[in-house]
Amino acid sequence: MTSAGSTSGSSQLMGRSRARVMQTAVASAVSLALSMASAKAQQATAPAPQDESAGLQEITVTAQRRAQTVQDIPYNISVVAGDALGGPSVDDSSDLAKVVPGLLTVDSGPAARGGNNNFTLRGLRTDNPSGADTPNQTISPVSTYFGETPVFIPLILRDLDHVEVLKGPQGTLYGSGAEAGTIRFIPNKPDFDKFTADATAGVGDTEHSGGSLNERVDAVLNLPVSSDFAVRLAAGYEHLAGFIQDVSLATLNSSGIPVPSVASDPTSGFKIRPPLQDANGSGQSYARTSFRWKPTDGVDIEAMYMHQKTDVQDCQCSNPNWPGGTQNLSGYTGPIPPFANAAYSIPAGGPYTNTNLLQEPYGNLADVGSLVASVDFGFATATSATSFYDSRTDTVMDSTYQWDIPGGTNFLTVYGNYPRPIATIVDGLQDKSWIQEFRLVSNGTNLFDYVVGAYYQHETGVSIFNQYILGLTEFNTTMGLPPLPNPQTGDTVVYSDTVTTFTDRALFGELTWHVTSDWQVTGGTRLFSQSFDENSTTDDPKCGSPCGNSLGGSTVNNTQSARRPLYKLNTSYDIAKDTKLYATFSEGFRRGGATGLAVVGPFASEAQYSTFKPDLVKNYEAGIKGDLDHDRFRYVADVFYIDLLNFQFDSYSPSGSPAVYNGSTAKSKGLEFQMDAQITSQLSGTFSYTYTDAAVSSSTNIYDLPPFAGAGSGGPVLAPILAVQIPEGTRLPGVPKNVFNVGVDYKMPIGGDWAVDYRADGIYRTSAPGAIPGIFLSNWTMPASKIIDANVTLEKGKRWALELYGTNLTSDTDYTAATGQQGSPVNTFENRVVTRPRTVGLLIHYHFE
Repeated sequence: MTSAGSTSGSSQLMGRSRARVMQTAVASAVSLALSMASAKAQQATAPAPQDESAGLQEITVTAQRRAQTVQDIPYNISVVAGDALGGPSVDDSSDLAKVVPGLLTVDSGPAARGGNNNFTLRGLRTDNPSGADTPNQTISPVSTYFGETPVFIPLILRDLDHVEVLKGPQGTLYGSGAEAGTIRFIPNKPDFDKFTADATAGVGDTEHSGGSLNERVDAVLNLPVSSDFAVRLAAGYEHLAGFIQDVSLATLNSSGIPVPSVASDPTSGFKIRPPLQDANGSGQSYARTSFRWKPTDGVDIEAMYMHQKTDVQDCQCSNPNWPGGTQNLSGYTGPIPPFANAAYSIPAGGPYTNTNLLQEPYGNLADVGSLVASVDFGFATATSATSFYDSRTDTVMDSTYQWDIPGGTNFLTVYGNYPRPIATIVDGLQDKSWIQEFRLVSNGTNLFDYVVGAYYQHETGVSIFNQYILGLTEFNTTMGLPPLPNPQTGDTVVYSDTVTTFTDRALFGELTWHVTSDWQVTGGTRLFSQSFDENSTTDDPKCGSPCGNSLGGSTVNNTQSARRPLYKLNTSYDIAKDTKLYATFSEGFRRGGATGLAVVGPFASEAQYSTFKPDLVKNYEAGIKGDLDHDRFRYVADVFYIDLLNFQFDSYSPSGSPAVYNGSTAKSKGLEFQMDAQITSQLSGTFSYTYTDAAVSSSTNIYDLPPFAGAGSGGPVLAPILAVQIPEGTRLPGVPKNVFNVGVDYKMPIGGDWAVDYRADGIYRTSAPGAIPGIFLSNWTMPASKIIDANVTLEKGKRWALELYGTNLTSDTDYTAATGQQGSPVNTFENRVVTRPRTVGLLIHYHFE
C-alpha cells in the first residue's frame, strides 16, 4: 500500500507548488468568468424580462409504482433533481443528508465501512453511529434501491435522473427493509430521440491535504441506434486528496511485525513513524451501460449493468481530544509497565489528526445488473424486474482498544505483557443477491386503482473475520515464554467464518378507492415469508481446548423463519385545487437474524440470544401539502408518531463477543416542514425544519452468562449477570432534535444565452447522543454542526459551464460517528469520523447534442 503523502522536504515543496498551481488556476478562472460576465453584461442592451408567473419545476416520480408528480403523492416524499446531483455539494450518497430534510448518515467519505448502511429517517436508529469496519449484524431500517435493484453500496452520484426519499415505513411496496423509509436512486434512461455527449472535468483543493489535489473526470454518451433502440454509456473516475494526518503509526518490518523502539531490547515499545500526511486519500471509478428497446408503443425493455470500484487508504477519523503523552504495554490507561523501555510517546491529536497505530484501508468492488420489461395492456401495465448484485468489501481495522478496557479487564496480560500489541482485524465481506419482482399497475384514474405483485429474493453472504496481534508469536519465542497453545496459527487470536442465506417471498398490493374526485382511500398489505440460516465457525487458537476444540473453536448454526402481514391505510382529501390533506397508518418490519454467539463452552451465552427477533414499527402521521401562487411556492408539513417494538441493537455479551439483543419499546415523534419557492424567474430557494424526539419508552434489562459460567468449563455453574441496561427515557443515538436546511439559487442572464448562476446551501444540526449508554464501553455527545456550500457557475446555454465551488466553507468539524472508546479517560483510540474540511475547486461541464 502506498501512502497519500509524506513530510519529507521534497514532498512539502511539491505540495506547496501544487497548491500554488491550484490557487493560480482558481484566480485565473474567476478573473475569466468575471471578465466574460462583465463583457456580456455590457453587450446586453436591456435586462432580460422576468416572468413573474414562472413556477417550480414539476418532477415525475414512481414512488407508488406509477408516474405521478410529487404533489400527487399522499405522504411526505423528498426529491433531489438530477441537475443537483453529481456536483461538489452532492457528490456521493452520504452527501444526500445535506439536502434532504431529516435524512441522517455517517459521513465516511467514499467508504461504507463494513458494508454498513447508516441512513436514518424519522429517528429510527437503535445502533450507535460508527465508522467501524466490522459489518453490522442488523440490517438498516432504511432500504435503498438503484433503479429496480434493492442494494446498498457507497454510490457515486453520476448520470441520475433524480433521487426519491420516501419517509416513513414503506413495507407494502418495498418490503421488510423499509422500516423507516426508502431511498431510490433513479438513473437516466437511454433516449431514442437524439445523440448527446456530456463531459465533466475538474480539480479541487482541500484544506489540510498537504498540497495533493482532488481530481475528477466523467463522460456520458447517449446513442440512439434506431427509433426504437438506444444505448447509454457512463463512466468516470474521482480522486479525493487525503486530509487526515497519522501521527502515531507503528513502524513495521517486511513481515508486518512492529519494530521495537530499542533495537537490542525486544521488551521495548513501539518505534513510531514520522507523521504521514494525506493518509486517507481515495479513488473511485465506475462504468455503467444501459440498453433500451421499445419495439412497440406498449412494450419497453431495458437492460443495465454497472461496475464500481472504491479504494480508500485510511479511515476518515481523527482524535480531537488526545493531548499527547506516553503510552505503555498495558494500554492507554494501565499501570506502569514491568519493562523499562516499553513506554512510547504519542503526539497530540487534533480535529484532522489520527492517533491509531495502524492505517485502516478500505476497498469495495460492486457489480449491479437488471433487466426490466414493461408491457402496457391498456387497462394496466405489467412489469417484470429481474436484478442481481455482488458487493465485495475488504477492510483493515486497528482494534487494540478492545484489549484493555478502562476500569475493566486488560486482556494483554494473558499474552505475557507483550509490549507492542496491535490488535489488527482484517475483514472480508461478500454480499450477493438475485431478485425477481412481478407487478401489475392499473392505468389512468379509475374508481378503483391498484398495484399487485409478487417478490422473490435470495441473498447469500460470506464474512471472514481475522484478528491478529502482530508479532506476538515472535515475542514469546524470543523471551523464552511458555509456547502458545497453537503456534502454527501464527499471530491469529480470533478467526471466524460466517455464511448466511436469506430468502424472502412476498405477495403485495395496494387498492385505491377514489370516493370522489377530491377524496381517496388506499389500503395495502404485504404478506411475506422469510427464512434465514447462518453457519458460523469461530476459532480462538491462543486459548486452545479450554475454549472449545484444539483450536479453541466452535461451530454454531442457527435458522429463523418469519411470516407476517404488514398493513397500510392512507387517505387524502383535496380541500382546494392545490391543497391536499393526508393521513397515514403504516407498518414497517426489519428482519431478525443470528448472532453467532456460542451456546456451549466457557464463553457461552444463553441459548435465547443465539438469534435476535424482528422488530416492528407502527407509524401514525398526518400532513398537508400544496402549491401557492401558480406553483411558485410549494410546501409540505406533517407530524408523525412511531412505536418501535422489540428494537434490535448491537452490543457485546459479558464474554466480549459481538451480539445483537432485542430491547423492549421505543418511540419517535416529530414534525417535518419544507417550503420551496420560485420567488422570481431568476431567484429560487428552499427551507426546511425537522424536529425529532426519539427515545426508549420502556426500560430494557438484558441478563446473559458471564465467562466460564458453566460446570463444563471447570468452575461452578454461574447465574446470568446484567449485560445491558437501558433506562426508560434514554435518547436514541445519532438523532439530533433539530435540523435546519436552507438553499438559495439566483440565475442572472447577462445577454444572449449567457448566464451566471449563484447558489448556496446550508444545514444546521443540534447536538445528539453519540451512543446508548451501557451498550458500548463509554458514551459521548455528537456536537452541534453546520455545513455551508456555495458555487458560482458561468453558463453558455446548455453547451458548457464553468463552475467555481466551495464546500464546508467554515471548515466545521462535523463529527457523525465514532470508533474506539469515547469519553473519560481520554485515550489514543478516541477516534471520531469527521467531515471533509473546506474544499474549493473548478469544474468544467460540456454538453453536445
